[in-house]
Amino acid sequence: MNPIKKLAPVGHWLLRIAVLAIVYELYFKEAISFSFNGFYYFASLAYIGLTLLLLMGAFLKDQRLTVVSGMIISILSFILIFYSGISIHSLMSNFPLAALGFYFMTHGNKG
Repeated sequence: MNPIKKLAPVGHWLLRIAVLAIVYELYFKEAISFSFNGFYYFASLAYIGLTLLLLMGAFLKDQRLTVVSGMIISILSFILIFYSGISIHSLMSNFPLAALGFYFMTHGNKG
């Protein structure tokens, strides 16, 4: 069976929405707490900002914004995996974001 290539843009948008849902669930409460008390708070702010940039990058013809925000999401996710200690919780919460960021870094807006 051949892939349905006409639905690739829908898949791209579903991946962007998945990034938004994961970041909202894991990091939004920390970011709105306004407790400037550590690295995790600033990482939460960075995730929210980068996710918004990833969404805005979809509407631009140039792919730079999508590629750069995907790259930084991926790097930040790997940093958080090692910063919080390599545990199953750390891997389950940060590795999907690292994989999705890597995907957008390598594919850009091409859907």
